[in-house]
Amino acid sequence: MAIVSPALQAIENLRPGLNPGERRVLDALMRLDDDWRIYVQPRLRMDQPDFVAVHGRYGVCVVEVKDWAAGLYRQREDGVIEVNDRGRWQATTERPRLQAHRYRRTIIEHFFASPESGTEDWPVVRASVVLPRFTTAEARRVLQRHHLWRTSEMDRRIAVWGADGLDQPGLTQMTTGYRTPTGMRVDANRLRRLEYHLSEPEVVADQRRPLEMSPAARNLARNPSGARIRRARGPAGSGKSLGLAARAAALASQGQRVLVLSFNITLPHYLHDLAARHGAELGSSIRNISFTHFHGFCARAREDGPGVGIVAPGVEGDFIVDPSHERCEELVDAAITAYRAGFGERYDAILVDEGQDFTAKWWNFLRELVLNPDGEMLLVADTTQDLYDRRAWTAEATMAGCGFRGAWTELAGSYRLPPDLVPIVAAFGERHLTDGDYDPPAVPADHPMRGEAAEPTSRQWRNIDRIEELGRAVADEVQELVRAGRLQPSDIVFLCEEHRHGLQAAELLGGAGLHVMHVFTFEDGDERRRRKHRFWGGADGVKGCTVHSFKGWEARGVVLCILPTPRSRRLAYVALTRVKGLPDGRPAVVRVLNCEPSLNEFKAFFEREFTVAEVPGLGGQRRLL
Repeated sequence: MAIVSPALQAIENLRPGLNPGERRVLDALMRLDDDWRIYVQPRLRMDQPDFVAVHGRYGVCVVEVKDWAAGLYRQREDGVIEVNDRGRWQATTERPRLQAHRYRRTIIEHFFASPESGTEDWPVVRASVVLPRFTTAEARRVLQRHHLWRTSEMDRRIAVWGADGLDQPGLTQMTTGYRTPTGMRVDANRLRRLEYHLSEPEVVADQRRPLEMSPAARNLARNPSGARIRRARGPAGSGKSLGLAARAAALASQGQRVLVLSFNITLPHYLHDLAARHGAELGSSIRNISFTHFHGFCARAREDGPGVGIVAPGVEGDFIVDPSHERCEELVDAAITAYRAGFGERYDAILVDEGQDFTAKWWNFLRELVLNPDGEMLLVADTTQDLYDRRAWTAEATMAGCGFRGAWTELAGSYRLPPDLVPIVAAFGERHLTDGDYDPPAVPADHPMRGEAAEPTSRQWRNIDRIEELGRAVADEVQELVRAGRLQPSDIVFLCEEHRHGLQAAELLGGAGLHVMHVFTFEDGDERRRRKHRFWGGADGVKGCTVHSFKGWEARGVVLCILPTPRSRRLAYVALTRVKGLPDGRPAVVRVLNCEPSLNEFKAFFEREFTVAEVPGLGGQRRLL
């Protein structure tokens, strides 16, 4: 039986799931021998074909499935596909043979062809369109015309099949191109590179997994005491966001209307994904939850209000200008005015992540005007990650005037960080975070890797003398990680303090053929905000982001920059805490590009091996490569 990726038990939870026709084709492909590997709904740069079948001697076959009912579709003379909608034929945008051609072309251009061989026919890469509710003869009549210029290529390499093609000998011919294949000369290195790219990124696989929460995070999610206003704090990776998102999903499952807020624009995407995972566990929808950033919420309230003036473009975003800028507060004041005038939506629960970035004024606005009577509020914070000098509002005297009673709920330890990275991050904080609060990470007693041999994090630190070389150095590091096969491109993020370096790196990576999803731009206004709104961990390609906008996120591979600026050390600390360890034993990767001379000496500590005594409770670390 063919090997299927992702595993069969995970396929039932794919989003979107397989329709009956796709499932029928998968069942047929699984009957191939175990030298075949079938990738289900893999990312193929900007596309997502239904299946890609790979064999070491027969090459590659992309399979696109159309589960069309017989009699409902037909093709016009000009090749346009029409559908019968209640007795009327209407044109569609469906072009399945062109889709298959595009998938095949992408594989050839990005994984097989070289500059010298770009015009070759590449018979090792084929594509098929399958209509499982038709016979092959019927399917080929429906799709006999196409939109491609190269008719000969269409005839040879892109075949159309019906249900009878799913049985032998049709299945063999569909996947290999021949009824009795004898094998081809397939470049093993190119095939390996393609398979690496087709493998599922961690961020996509995570969406099918239940949230793994510590007891403290589960306590946040359950609120067993029924408290109306709660606050929790802990170091990066301690489970604050998981508990908050799970609480949102639980409240939504009870029919309550929930508002989930963060300070930066990008974090709501991550919180949405966490809540969706827990909602799936509960068997409920998260449609009752609104995810947004605080100034986006205020902008919406201003729009709903009675007309209170215009705020300059850009200030309601992730603080393109200084966060203390008076125009930003004008937006908040406009929202307050709108709510006091009776406009704006109310919510049964308001949950705030990265609460150290808020202010007492903002919190009281939400508590007094946005929350329904007897509603619930939760704030989670990590003052070590205070990048806007707002930690004063979390002082006890201030918080007493914000409705908080009793002590903070404390979350301890870091479940996100790889165990061997914990002492490094802790040492960095102890030595270099002298400008504010510091809550050191630790390996918690119930860490899933406790007592096991830990796979070492791949760690490298480069000291760079010339800041103008930083963007190129970032691009070089990312390309090396991709070439070495250490990580899926979609699992790599590069974090820059300044947009100019991030933009240079993104342009160089794009020129090298890597797709990059990034937030960087020289424009301060709408374009920057739009990029942040579009930034999502599940998007295809390498990610590029500022440290400010990546707070709360996580990635298996992190490339980070350190500049000689007043906030560089705290930014570097926050960036290091974004590295995600994996309980399945695969190592995380972190690369540091340092332009701050006073930190040069940390390279030796960062790159050395650690003993069991330095990472207590673990079964030891395999040798650092």
